[in-house]
Amino acid sequence: MLFLRTFKWAMESRTMRMCVTTVLVIFVACEWSRAEAPGLKSPERCLVDLQARQAADHDSFVLQGDLDPIIRPGGGGACATAAVIDAIQVLRVMAGQEPISNPDRATLELISGQDHLLNGRVTDSQFRDAIEKASSRHLSEWGVRVDVQPSPHGPLATSGEPWAAHTGPDLSTAHGQLKIVTYTVTTKEGSTLGRHFVLVKTLEEG
Repeated sequence: MLFLRTFKWAMESRTMRMCVTTVLVIFVACEWSRAEAPGLKSPERCLVDLQARQAADHDSFVLQGDLDPIIRPGGGGACATAAVIDAIQVLRVMAGQEPISNPDRATLELISGQDHLLNGRVTDSQFRDAIEKASSRHLSEWGVRVDVQPSPHGPLATSGEPWAAHTGPDLSTAHGQLKIVTYTVTTKEGSTLGRHFVLVKTLEEG
């Protein structure tokens, strides 16, 4: 799982290219109020705390590499599936709850009800459905909403209002929000290999 600090529209290597295609904004608030819930921690603080727990040998995050072997042949990897539970971990800490004690088991529970996740190529709507299912299980007393902001030039057909091409997406972190950026990974020749899902930690110029 990657945590975005410095934002770039595209990144290239000798063999592949990554371009931003979607920004997913996850809002968390008290179920009884759609206003900003008081006392929510910032996503940056929560990610810092969870990373420290992970470094201290606590299972805070689901690692994509642990899930990749169960993805069906030809799939694009388990990045999206790992990102769902990792996002839920952040949202729980934002809401003042303890992280899920066994995130790997939570991932298997998620997959058992959404077999298409094993295909490895997850659409925006499938990712949103997975977040909503996981939040109903692990954040039942909180209201969670996912908004999708696609790129105006993205190759993927998706719902949501595209961001303005001349300004780009708003990636600033805000109270009660967790943002996820997706990059489509292609070969130099243009063949799609898959997508990366990246939790936004902080945004720095560069």
